[in-house]
Amino acid sequence: MFENIIGNTTTVSILRTELARGIFPRSALFYGPPYAAKLSTALETARVLVCEDKKAPWNCGCPQCNLNRELLHPNVILLGPRYFDVEIAACADALYRTRKPAARYLVLRAVRKLTRRFDPAIWEGDESTRNKIQELVIELEELLEALAPEKSLPEEKELADIISSVLETSGRLSSYVSMDNIPVNQVRKLIQWVHLSAQRFPKIIIMENADAMLESSRNSLLKLLEEPPPGIYLILTAVRLTNLIPTIRSRVRHYKFSERDEEQVKQILTRIFHEDSLDFPSLKSYFLAWRDINAAMLNTLARTFFQKVMEREGTRVDILKEMHDLFSAKSEKNLISLFIQELLHVLADFFHNNINSRFPNLTHLENWVKIIGKHYREHKTLNLQAQLFIQNLFYRMKAVL
Repeated sequence: MFENIIGNTTTVSILRTELARGIFPRSALFYGPPYAAKLSTALETARVLVCEDKKAPWNCGCPQCNLNRELLHPNVILLGPRYFDVEIAACADALYRTRKPAARYLVLRAVRKLTRRFDPAIWEGDESTRNKIQELVIELEELLEALAPEKSLPEEKELADIISSVLETSGRLSSYVSMDNIPVNQVRKLIQWVHLSAQRFPKIIIMENADAMLESSRNSLLKLLEEPPPGIYLILTAVRLTNLIPTIRSRVRHYKFSERDEEQVKQILTRIFHEDSLDFPSLKSYFLAWRDINAAMLNTLARTFFQKVMEREGTRVDILKEMHDLFSAKSEKNLISLFIQELLHVLADFFHNNINSRFPNLTHLENWVKIIGKHYREHKTLNLQAQLFIQNLFYRMKAVL
C-alpha cells in the first residue's frame, strides 16, 4: 500500500501502520500545502479501506481495487474545489507524448477527480442545470472509453482529437464546481447518503479543501462529525490546520503533509510525467508553466492586489497595468480561475500569519471569500472581460473595510 505516493514518508508510514492494524480513525484531516499529495494519499487510503486483501498492494486485482484505481468505486465520494484544468491538461499531454499505459491511468484519474464531484448521491440543482451536467459527464465518460487500459490506443491524430475534446468538455464541467466553498446542499445530501442501508464495504467521503467551507456548510459537517454512522470514514484535506474552526479540528485526527523537495519533484516529473529534461522547484510551477503561466508572477500579482485592497486611502487600481501581460485575450478565461485560486491562498496565508489581528479580522476574511465566490459566479454568467472583472472585484472587496 502507498507505493504510488512520493514524499511525506513519515506521514505515509503512520497511515500504513494504522491501516494495517485497523486503527485508522473514522474522521481524519490531511493538511499541508497544495500539490503535497493530500488527495492522492486520501484516495489510496480509501482503496486500502475497501480492499479485499489485508496487505492491499497497489496492483491488487480484487474488484474493489480495480474500481478504486479508476476512481469508479460507488462507496467513495469526492467533494470540494481543485485545480482541475491544469492537472487534466498536464496528464493528457503526458499521454500524448509517451502513449504509455500508466499515462492512461493519469488521464482517467485526473478527469474523474472532476466527474465524481457530480455523483447523483450528493449533486442537487435545478433540472436544467442537472441535465447539462449529466450530458457533460456522459460525454467525458464516452471519451475516456477510448483511452481504457484494456483497449488499443488510438492513432496519433485521433488521440489528439480525443484529448482536445476531453480538455474542452472538462473545462465546461469544471465551471459548475464552486471554487470558494463546498455547498451546504451537498453536505446535507451527503448526510442522507451515509445513513442509507449499510453495505458490505465501508463508505469513504473525501472533502478536498475543506478549509474553504463557509459557515452553513461547516455547521452541517459538524453534525456528521458528531454522530458518524457505522462504516463511515471521513477524510478532510486542507491547506492549513488553523483555517478550520476549532470544533472541526477537535473531531478529526491530524496528519501533516509537507511540500515535496526538489529531488522528489524531479522524481515525480520523471516517473509520472516522463519529463526527463525539465527542472522545476515545485509541482505548482510545473503545472502552471505547462500552461505558459509564471507561478511566481501569478503569486506576486495576487499579493499586490490584496495589498492594494487593504490600503485605506489614495489607492488606484494600478494593478490592472501589471496584469496586462498576464491576462492575454487568448487565455484570460483560464487565468481568471487561476488568479482567484491564488488570491484565496493569499488570503489564507495572511490570516494564518496574523491570526490575532484585529484588522482585518476573521469577519473580513469570511466576507471577502463570499464576495470572491459571488463575483466569480457572476463573471461566468455574464462573461465579463478579465480587466473589468478585476476592477469590479477590487472595489467590492475594498467596500468591506
